Formats: sequence, C-alpha cells, structure tokens
Amino acid sequence: MSDSSFILKPLIKAVELTEKRLLSSFNIYDWCYVALLVFISHLPIDPAILPDTIIGLFAAFLVKSGCYFKESSFIYAFFLVSVFVVLFLVIAWIRYIGKFMFLNVLFYEGIGLEELWVKSYKKGTTCFIVFVALFLISLLLMGVLIGFCSFANGLFHRLFGNSFFRIVVSIYWAIPVLFAFVLVGLPFIVLKDFIVPMLDKGINIHNAFVIIFGLVVKYPFHFLIYFCIRTLLWGGLIVLVLVLGLLTFGIMVLPLIKILILLPLYVLVRLYPICVLEYFSVFSIEDKIKE
Repeated sequence: MSDSSFILKPLIKAVELTEKRLLSSFNIYDWCYVALLVFISHLPIDPAILPDTIIGLFAAFLVKSGCYFKESSFIYAFFLVSVFVVLFLVIAWIRYIGKFMFLNVLFYEGIGLEELWVKSYKKGTTCFIVFVALFLISLLLMGVLIGFCSFANGLFHRLFGNSFFRIVVSIYWAIPVLFAFVLVGLPFIVLKDFIVPMLDKGINIHNAFVIIFGLVVKYPFHFLIYFCIRTLLWGGLIVLVLVLGLLTFGIMVLPLIKILILLPLYVLVRLYPICVLEYFSVFSIEDKIKE
C-alpha cells in the first residue's frame, strides 16, 4: 500500500460516492431526509463542555443563593446538575443512534424513520456505552494532566521565579502536555469514524478496536495522513460555515440550515473514513450496499 495512493484513493472514492448518493438523481425530499439524519447524528452538545458546565452551574447557584454553605443551595445545585447530566446522556445516546441511522440511509435509500431507528437502536446503544466509558476515562486523565500542569507551574515558579527562562521551560513542557490532551480526544474520533461503520457491518466492538489498533500499529504514517486530511476537511467546513454565516447575517450558523446547504460536505466527511476502511480491506462498500 503506497502512501501516494492512500492520500488520493479513499478521498476520490468518497467524492464519487457522495456524488452518486446525492447528486446523480437529485430528490429534494431525500435531500431533506438525509439532512435531518445528519442533524440528529450531530446534535449540538459537546462532551468537552460538561465539566466546565457542571462547575459553572454549581457556582451560579451558590452565588445566586447568597450563601456558599447553605444546605439548600447544594440541593438546588445538585438537582440542576443532575438534570443537565441526564439531558446530556440522553442527547449523546440519541446522537449515537443517529450516527447509525445516517450511515444506513447513505447506503439504503427509501428506508423510513421508524425502520432506521429499529435497525440502529442496539448498535447505537452499544457505542453510547463505550462513549460513556471513554468519557469517564478521559475525565480522569484530564484531571491528572491538569494536576501535573499545576504542580509543574508551581515548581517552575519556585525554581525560576518570573524570569524569561521560566517561560521557555514552561513552553517546553507545554508541548508534550498539549500532545497528551490531543491523545485523550483521539479515541472519540476513532469511535465515531471507524468503530461505528465496523459495528454496522457486523464486526463486534472488541474486534473492531483490535482491527483498528492493528492497522494503526502497522500503518502509522497512513493514519497520520488520514487525520491531517480529516482535520482539513472539518476545518474547511467550519470556515465555510463561518464565512457564509457572516454573509447571511447568521442564518447559515443555524444547525439545520447549514446542514441543508452543505449536505454534500457532511456526507463526504462521513464516507471518507469508510473508504479508508475499504482501502485496508476491512470490508467492501459494494458488499455493504447489497446487504
């Protein structure tokens, strides 16, 4: 598997599939239907905001009550945070079911919403459970990293004061710490990009992670290329949304509107990792369509 063919082949295949699925026989009803499923699979809640939101809700309620140690303040705060956590988990659960619904509608046209939900319910719930486990592990790792950063910053301050050398040393240590934070987020990308389509194909969750780990170990440079291209695709999509949002006075920033207008890009970004899996012979997209 040459590096040059890997850079172009999966991306070209994803573009061809996007054109075939959406543009070759354009249907406005089908377009809106796919856009709705994209919206469900990208429900606007980011797991990264959860810790800050919980802390913010506690602080807001304690300040609102006028007393930091009043028992009722903690009861109200605990109730609100509990409601938020439940809401977050329900939305995350629906999102993962939505990811399978979106994936299925790309390959099987004419499936109703109820049938898609039935086909996707169990697999989406399985991925949601894995997501929660990864999220709890990532919170623990982030806590360790933040604690390490605080300790290192205090140590550098005692050793070097506010000198320029302290700034240089802090920057030097910030690089591996930043890299560690990126690594914490990688399992979520792997889950969404690779585990979801493999699970949809019938590969169990354990084997799916084993396959991906084996491929990353065997072809590290290929996956580095993949993540670079993926970052460029998502970055381009975000920039395009921002530019169009400014030109349309914020209308394009509305979730469903931007998905309707930029649907081919969302489909392309979803199909690209599937084409990467096909490139590594994990499964055949043609076989998947025929099922």
